[in-house]
Amino acid sequence: MQKPEWSQLAHKSFYFIRHGQTDWNAEHKAMGITDIPLNKVGEEQSRQALSLLNDLDIKHICYSPLKRAFKTAEILNEKLQCKMTPLDDLKEFNLGNFAGTVIDDWFDQWMVGKCLPGGETFQAFIERAIRGVNTALKKDGPILIVAHGGIYWAIQRAINRLDLPDLANCCLVSFKATANNEAWDCVTSSPQQQPTQSLKANS
Repeated sequence: MQKPEWSQLAHKSFYFIRHGQTDWNAEHKAMGITDIPLNKVGEEQSRQALSLLNDLDIKHICYSPLKRAFKTAEILNEKLQCKMTPLDDLKEFNLGNFAGTVIDDWFDQWMVGKCLPGGETFQAFIERAIRGVNTALKKDGPILIVAHGGIYWAIQRAINRLDLPDLANCCLVSFKATANNEAWDCVTSSPQQQPTQSLKANS
């Protein structure tokens, strides 16, 4: 059965890093597209993540223009010194009036189709996110995408890898396209041992 067009991720290897910590991450508040900057911990996490980039030969960084992702990308590029491109489609999900609130049952309801006042539907977000990743993958690689937990979820769904673990701040995932046109090898690396936290509270 052919996948719907929106879910067809280009079969091209790439790297993904989730942005560093923000105050709202630490307070378990849903950020969505609210433009919350990195805190001091998040900036330090970004610097520690530099150790993950050794020998990767990244040629291009595509990033969400939200402050937390942009600053993470900027710190990483101190080492990489490569081209950087912001992509609006890589922004986190729009939770409308629920942004800034603590995650509760409303989030699970949103994921199964509930519309949030002033927000986008989960399906619309996933479609936008995959469009953003495919735009990034048109660049000369190897590509590093710096974005959000929700973008990671979208990638998981597009490659049918919901078995992958939650992604802590500033962890790196290598998505390797295999010879099998639908299979992916995925390896997660952390600059240090970090406790795994639910992405629902740490977008």
